[in-house]
Amino acid sequence: MSQVTQNNPPLSVGEKVIVPGLNASGRILMPDPDPGSRPNGANEPIWYLKFSDGTEGGGWRESELMRQP
Repeated sequence: MSQVTQNNPPLSVGEKVIVPGLNASGRILMPDPDPGSRPNGANEPIWYLKFSDGTEGGGWRESELMRQP
């Protein structure tokens, strides 16, 4: 997936974010607990999200997310 933006300061648990490629929004619940979400030891945070429609999912790289204003 392509890099969207660099969040400054970095994102953290509890923040509201937008997933631009999906036109979706949600909240960061925790760092993604699945080691499979970090292929080759990814060097950026990988997050587990709860979306505004109530669904949850992990594997979101920080570079794929934008902080919601």
